[in-house]
Amino acid sequence: MNIWQKMEKMDRRWIYLMVAITVIIPFLFPMSLPISITPHAQAVYDTIDELEDGSTVMLVFDYYPSTIAECEPMAIAALHQFLVKI
Repeated sequence: MNIWQKMEKMDRRWIYLMVAITVIIPFLFPMSLPISITPHAQAVYDTIDELEDGSTVMLVFDYYPSTIAECEPMAIAALHQFLVKI
C-alpha cells in the first residue's frame, strides 16, 4: 500500500489537524530571512529622492488582478515616497 492509498483511508480530522499545525508553527516560531535591496529598487528610490519639492509626477497603477500581489506593494511604497517628498 503506497502513501496515497494510506492517505485516502485516513480520517479527515487528522489531515485538518496536520494542516492546522503546519499553518500555526510559523506564527509561533517566525523565521527571520534576510532582506536585500536590489540595485533597481535603490535606483528608483534615489531618483524619487532627487526630485525637487513640488515637482509634478504622474504615477500609473496599471496592473492586472493576477499580478496584484506583486505590484500593489511596490505601487504603495512608491506612492508613499512621493507623498513624503511633497
